[in-house]
Amino acid sequence: MTDPALANALAQIELLKLRTSEIISEIERLNLEQEAVYEKLDKLSHFVKIWHELADVPPPPMEERITPPAKEKNGKRAKNPPREVVVEMALGIIREQGKPIGRKELYDALAVRGIVIEGKDPLMTLNTMLWRSSDKIQYIKPLGYWIAGTPYDPAQQVMDVSGGRFDL
Repeated sequence: MTDPALANALAQIELLKLRTSEIISEIERLNLEQEAVYEKLDKLSHFVKIWHELADVPPPPMEERITPPAKEKNGKRAKNPPREVVVEMALGIIREQGKPIGRKELYDALAVRGIVIEGKDPLMTLNTMLWRSSDKIQYIKPLGYWIAGTPYDPAQQVMDVSGGRFDL
């Protein structure tokens, strides 16, 4: 029998993990929006400057300008969500599906949930993140990623009567 306090604490941990990933996704979304705003601000400021030059009209006194944070230098790694967040979200998706999931399908499902993996080869970046968390997630050839330490027997899958197919 599970202790109610322990069960409550474990449930709260899962909720906090989900909330953390939601916050990270929201921060990423806001960073992209901020970047677009700065880009538009720069274009408009440039237009106003050129207009004043071409019209031979002195510009108005400069107001305090909001400047974007310094951009990362070329060659730096893409800023990805923490591996732990990616792995927890991936495990949640796998649990929802109830079956192993291929890398591309998992990548797409993460993107739908706001987890964006970047890099020269984003699928390989995801693969590396998951491989480095082999204590939590494993790859079952040729089926896909599955919960580490949890047996998977496709024969136990229930036939989907409505679709007339096996849900593998």
